[in-house]
Amino acid sequence: MKNLSDLVSNCARALGVKVEITSKRNRGARGGTFLRIENRLCQIVPTRSFVSNPDYPRSRSAFLYLPRNQFPEFLVYVRGDAQEPGKHIFYIVPSGDIKKDTSFVKQTLQKYENAWHLLREILPGGRTKIQHRELSPAIRSILEAASNMQFLAFPVERIDGFRRGTPYYQRQVRVEGKLCRVMTAPRCSDTMDGVGWSTVHLRAPRTEVDEFVIYVVTPSEGDLTNFIIVPRNEVKKNTTRSLYGSWTAQYLDAWHLIKED
Repeated sequence: MKNLSDLVSNCARALGVKVEITSKRNRGARGGTFLRIENRLCQIVPTRSFVSNPDYPRSRSAFLYLPRNQFPEFLVYVRGDAQEPGKHIFYIVPSGDIKKDTSFVKQTLQKYENAWHLLREILPGGRTKIQHRELSPAIRSILEAASNMQFLAFPVERIDGFRRGTPYYQRQVRVEGKLCRVMTAPRCSDTMDGVGWSTVHLRAPRTEVDEFVIYVVTPSEGDLTNFIIVPRNEVKKNTTRSLYGSWTAQYLDAWHLIKED
């Protein structure tokens, strides 16, 4: 990929957007140059798209890396266009909208694509300040559900060197003393009337140390969150499962497996 700051500068100026070079630089391995665009400090970050569900090749997402500093008001993600070599796509994202390294599906990214107008707007709250999140929504939902059943549960703390020793909790919880890997189970459709709404994609953890995997299912509007609770040794590979299938039925909201094991 060409020099990112030049790509962003040339595109923005062609659209009449004011761009200034700043002396600030990012020392991290990822992320790159800072630019002041419309008087807003922006960090330029490369990204790429990928197939988010192998069973649905047209479902694509983009990686969004969250810089480990507190400086930028906006993050400008740059990726090449696979369909038009030499063309680039820019996502203009208020830094407060990203709480961790993550990925967004194409539908979510649309509101940020070439959204240069955001740089001229006064945005509410802390949308232009990086806020590293400690507890993810998935972990919060597990702790709430466990508490409602009077299970003892707490997040497992990790120390991230990139965040200068700041503790964060993203991947594991202990429920009744059992180490559980927390993962999301995204539906295979973006809408409730889609063919794949009742089918979820389950990724296999990369580690073997956990006793259980708790998959957090994207809830339907107005419904409670469902959890697929599976003994770690039963998860062999990435797969898709119907929420109404016999395999899923034995693990859906099966908190008793943790209690009984």
